[in-house]
Amino acid sequence: MIETLLWSYIFICATLILFNVGFMLVMAVKERIHRTNVKRMRRRILRQMIRIFRGKEVEKEYLQYLSTALTLPNLLSDYDKALEELRSEIENGEFYLVDFDERTRVWMRLRDTVEKPDETVEAESKVRMLLRPKRSAMKPVDKAIARYCFERQLQATAETIASLTASYRKKDEILQTYYAAFLRKYGYMQYAKPPVLIANLKDLVEDGGVFASEHVLQAVYTAKDENLVLDMLKILDEKDDFVHPKIVSDGLLSFRGDARALQRMLLAHRKEFSVAMQVNILTYLRFASGEYCEQVFEVLENEKEHDEIRFACIRYFGKHRYDKAFRLLADFAKNEKGERIEYSIVALTALRNYPSQKTLEILRSKINSPYWFVRYNAAESLEVLGIRYDEMAEVFDGDDRFAREMLQYQFDQRYAENKERGL
Repeated sequence: MIETLLWSYIFICATLILFNVGFMLVMAVKERIHRTNVKRMRRRILRQMIRIFRGKEVEKEYLQYLSTALTLPNLLSDYDKALEELRSEIENGEFYLVDFDERTRVWMRLRDTVEKPDETVEAESKVRMLLRPKRSAMKPVDKAIARYCFERQLQATAETIASLTASYRKKDEILQTYYAAFLRKYGYMQYAKPPVLIANLKDLVEDGGVFASEHVLQAVYTAKDENLVLDMLKILDEKDDFVHPKIVSDGLLSFRGDARALQRMLLAHRKEFSVAMQVNILTYLRFASGEYCEQVFEVLENEKEHDEIRFACIRYFGKHRYDKAFRLLADFAKNEKGERIEYSIVALTALRNYPSQKTLEILRSKINSPYWFVRYNAAESLEVLGIRYDEMAEVFDGDDRFAREMLQYQFDQRYAENKERGL
């Protein structure tokens, strides 16, 4: 019995060791294949960059190779890695425009021409001279020239990369997401937007998962086409899947086209979107520009608008001062009409952008509110406006312990920040 258990234990240990060794060998082979493919991709890309540097066009055979090879996810990953390495070298000033394959071919031709033993020394000398790096090749290529060659190579292959959408839209969500992220990473859509690509990307947004949709949207932001951005936002909105607000608002800030044209278009079509998407659009406008105060004020005045949309408008005026909005912000802060308390909470934060005696009076009156967030925002706004300790003596000497502690917290926080800055 003991021997059986012992031999079973030895067998299990040996099996585990063999499994680990086998797994390590498989991973080593895969890594070797990956590195080999990356090197081959680098040579192909570099050869096209050299052609561009010499004023030639990218080879058609290269484009045909990409259209076939990159339908395989592994080779797309290898191509991505090669591009990433080359771009990193360019940005670090370590890029050398050297065609090693061409040198190898010269060496092979010379070697094949050696027929007699007495010619060997002379041939080897020629080989060494040819393989010796030229002085110009020893220096990294100027960044501007290297970037130009790299970008022109991306531009020349954009149509081919875009054609891969037909293949990847049929694959699983992970590969769809990776392909969309690849489009965004290198900005291919700013170079090529064929109708087939747009149709396939729209299908990806409609039928794909949340992550694929988000990466497609990120890729569209690089396209410099405000109409395409509008269409994609509508499709994403109709899909009714949760999309993090930052994907929309922060992503729109990265739009590479005419930002003002995009902003005007989004405002003109605002009502075609859901409430959540309208809030995202207003958030984007808040961080993008302060020139839409009049249009945003009209939305804020409209009591038929959804509360969340009006909250976004209040936040807009908290960043961009608009004197016509002060009366409405003050009314929201005082909350005398019995509206949702959130109006008062948001407006008390926005009022710090409108320093005046009336603003101070409103903020002081809200220090004693029974609502924690109202007290907190009122105290924080008073601190931002630079209220002094002696000006709030009645609060510190009063009976409202909650108001006193809230205000004391803000003063202590200001003191700690000033001390940290050495003020």
